[in-house]
Amino acid sequence: MGVKRSAYRQPVTPEGLKAIESGELTWLDDNMYNNINTGVLEQYLEEKNLQDSFEVSHWNTKRV
Repeated sequence: MGVKRSAYRQPVTPEGLKAIESGELTWLDDNMYNNINTGVLEQYLEEKNLQDSFEVSHWNTKRV
């Protein structure tokens, strides 16, 4: 009896890798979902969130 294959870590697709390298990967893109279980995507999202989370907000909080 062998170990069942896990769907957690999958290889990254060539299109997804190109989108990650060029910075064109968006949240609702097909490449996002095709590469959801790859370590490369996890690292990309972590770095992107660190950069984007400290952006200056353009919302006027007094009006919200």
